[in-house]
Amino acid sequence: PAERAILTRRLGKLRADFTADPAAAQALAASGEFQRPADLPTPEHAAWTTLCLLVLNLDETLSKE
Repeated sequence: PAERAILTRRLGKLRADFTADPAAAQALAASGEFQRPADLPTPEHAAWTTLCLLVLNLDETLSKE
């Protein structure tokens, strides 16, 4: 529950940041191999992309040998 609360707060901050800076949201959403779903707002897509990157870069997620 504590980690979920942290990620939920971070997602809210990311949504606000990308809504305030649509050029940054567009730049992030334009990168990658696949097109963004047309019904997904660009700031929302950018916020979730950034949150996923955050989670994937956690020590708990990384494989270390």
